[in-house]
Amino acid sequence: MLLKKDCFLKIKDAEIIVATNHGIGVSLALLLFFRRIKNKKLFVINSGLFDDNLISFLKSKSRKILTQLTLNNSNKIICTSKKEYKFAINKFNKEKNKIVLNPFCVDTAFWVDKSINFLEKEQILFVGNNEYRDIEKLIKIVEGLPKINFKLVTSLIDENINIPKNVKLIKGDWNKSIINDDDLKSLYKKSRLTILPVVNTLTSSGQSVAQQSMSMGTPVVINLTKGFWDEEIIDGEDITLVKRNELDVWINTVEKLYNDKDRLEKISLNGVQKIHKNFNLDIFNKKMFDIVFKNY
Repeated sequence: MLLKKDCFLKIKDAEIIVATNHGIGVSLALLLFFRRIKNKKLFVINSGLFDDNLISFLKSKSRKILTQLTLNNSNKIICTSKKEYKFAINKFNKEKNKIVLNPFCVDTAFWVDKSINFLEKEQILFVGNNEYRDIEKLIKIVEGLPKINFKLVTSLIDENINIPKNVKLIKGDWNKSIINDDDLKSLYKKSRLTILPVVNTLTSSGQSVAQQSMSMGTPVVINLTKGFWDEEIIDGEDITLVKRNELDVWINTVEKLYNDKDRLEKISLNGVQKIHKNFNLDIFNKKMFDIVFKNY
């Protein structure tokens, strides 16, 4: 896409380029490097660039080369997770002035539900399509809670497999426009909980879904990983963290919270307040402006 003539000309004419994810950022850095395009200010919004948790030696080596090339050809790499930011400035100490933190935020004016009633909510929701979602564990959790209805919004589950009777599978992928924000908002509104089993990686998997759900007042259960994005979000207060990522712990944690109206209401209220105060889009936008236009 970046090599299309009209797109390339726009890049060539631009003074400032902002890449909205690190995949695009890497592609732009490669383009600027190999086409020897100078005098461009490249800013890369990042979640996962510095995660080198790859099994293949060749892939890991390639990732390191691409990461270094992206650093060399960017003005700033903007990490949206504190954990990845801290890891990156330690690993790339010589280039740490190029790495900044701007925590991921959501549009709290949109992701809001002003009439939360847990007695009217029965289903549990899962949303996610990237490779960091633990689909195998998700299916086992669902099977372990046969009396609770689940809605799974994902394209990672084969419709031809034997799906448990308590599951409604919704083929959804926001990036491919299969499901939109209004659809997701309606699902959060109708759900008592959102669960997010994820793999243990530095990439902050589940961050956007968790913050959308919390902003809507739907409590989130997610397992603690090395990439959990921010210590300001407190276990037992704003969110529920599964610290021992084992199936029986997951099932017990979800079942207990699902049936505890007082805890649900407490975590719901705290979650809404935390996201709306500390992780709203106005904060992110203001800092982005400072980074790009005020030589942050």
